[in-house]
Amino acid sequence: MLMANIIVCDAKELQALVRAEVEAAVTAVLSAQNKQSQKRNVAPAYLGRNDAAELLRISLSTLGRLVQQGHLKCRKVGRRSLFLLSDLEKVVLTLNQ
Repeated sequence: MLMANIIVCDAKELQALVRAEVEAAVTAVLSAQNKQSQKRNVAPAYLGRNDAAELLRISLSTLGRLVQQGHLKCRKVGRRSLFLLSDLEKVVLTLNQ
């Protein structure tokens, strides 16, 4: 058997109830998004040569020159050259000074 409760309240009380529920829902969604972004940020982000050059807006030969001169560290996995996103950000900061 379904029982229904009727609650009588004025407009301000209804607004306060709705506001509290919306705030609770938004807080729950934001905390879930923060947890997901923290999980994604645990693993370091690696980029290949093409993506690294595109991010820095330089050619592949310039990227190779930065590696040879020691400005940028390259990690080799098999035949692939990988670059840490944090290393690329550091290169941008140091070369622009």
